[in-house]
Amino acid sequence: MRTGPISKEVSSLLRKRTSPLLGDHVILEKFEQYLHLRQLGLRVQAMSLIREFSKQSAALDFASRKHIVAEILQRDIEDLPYTLTQNFLEPTLREWTQNEPNDNKAWRWLGFLLKGPEKRDCLERALRLHPGDSAAQLALARLILDGAEYELHEAPKSFLGNSIEALRRDLDRVESYVDSLSSQPNSNELERRLALARKRLVSLPGQRSSER
Repeated sequence: MRTGPISKEVSSLLRKRTSPLLGDHVILEKFEQYLHLRQLGLRVQAMSLIREFSKQSAALDFASRKHIVAEILQRDIEDLPYTLTQNFLEPTLREWTQNEPNDNKAWRWLGFLLKGPEKRDCLERALRLHPGDSAAQLALARLILDGAEYELHEAPKSFLGNSIEALRRDLDRVESYVDSLSSQPNSNELERRLALARKRLVSLPGQRSSER
C-alpha cells in the first residue's frame, strides 16, 4: 500500500466524496474516483469510496441503477470489489432480469458476475435471446473449457462428473464459436485449450475408435 503524503490530486478526489447526490453522473464520478485511487495504490481510501458508492447507488430508482450498472459492466473491469457486486450490481441485475426477462444484456452481465451452475444458466439464457452475442459466447466457451479441464484432470484413471458424451457435445459447442470469436483477444488461447481438451478426451479408454 502506498504511504507518505497524499498528493493534492488525491486530496481533491477525496473532498469530492461530500458532493451532494445530484444524479447518475455524480454517482458515476465517484466510481471514477474509486478507480483512480485504486490505480494509485490507495486501497483503504478506494474501498471506503466504493462502499459509499454502492450504498448511494442502491438507493436510486430502477432506471438509474440500470444505467449505472451498464456503465460499469460494459467496460469489462477486472476484480470488481465484493461489496460492489453483492450490494449493488448483482441485486440490480436480478431485478433487471425479472422486470425485463428478454433483455439479453442483463442475463449476460449476471452470468459474468455469478459463480456455480447459475452462471452457465444465465449465459445460456443470454445466448438463447441473442445467439450472436460474442461476449456471452466467449464467457460460455471459457466456462465450458474450465469444466472440461477439471473433468479430464484425473483421466484416464477416472472420469469425474458429466458423461463423456455430454462433454463431447460441450466441446463441439465451443468449436462452433471459434470462428465468430477469432477477433477476440486471446482467441488463440481458446483454440489451444479446446485442442488439448479434445486430445485428452480421445485418450480415454475406448474413445479413440469412437471419434468421428
